[in-house]
Amino acid sequence: MVDNIIWQIGATALSFEISPERPVAAFLTPHAEMSEVSPRQQQASMLEALSLEEGRSRTQTRYSTCKLTEDLRYVLHENDDTRETKVLRIVQESRTSGLRTTTAFETYRDTEAFRAQTTYSNCGPNPITLTAASTFVLAGVDQFLGNPNSTSIFSAYTEWGAESRWSVRPLLQDDSLVRINSALQPARTRLY
Repeated sequence: MVDNIIWQIGATALSFEISPERPVAAFLTPHAEMSEVSPRQQQASMLEALSLEEGRSRTQTRYSTCKLTEDLRYVLHENDDTRETKVLRIVQESRTSGLRTTTAFETYRDTEAFRAQTTYSNCGPNPITLTAASTFVLAGVDQFLGNPNSTSIFSAYTEWGAESRWSVRPLLQDDSLVRINSALQPARTRLY
């Protein structure tokens, strides 16, 4: 049985698909389409992490289909709403490795933004050495943003001497997101 959690953020929503057969998946969904999640998106894991025990080297920046996080399964979720904020926590655990994750999503009321934080912990008897870990992976962003030619990415560059130096660049600039034609390249990718 597949279940969904819908977490409203202003006019948009985060939709989480919960299945006993795979890790929790997260999708960004416009409010009008909250009930529509494409079957291809349903395969995306909300988290990705590499470990030494998995035997994969860090010779590239791709962290998809990691065995460690593919074994995660939903344990519980809880909402903590106050007057000013909304928080959703989702807990997942692997029965094989003992990896336990808690992902917290927080938003201030009447905003279109949210903050995400994931805590990884080892509840198993054997050590786990993480070499890479995501905060969360979100599917459906490219369909939600609208026309990619008129979409911009805002980012802050931070270093020791200066923090939060914001810049804006077009989404389809050469050093921004890679354009992937899923029809021509049917391999599983993170941009659905």
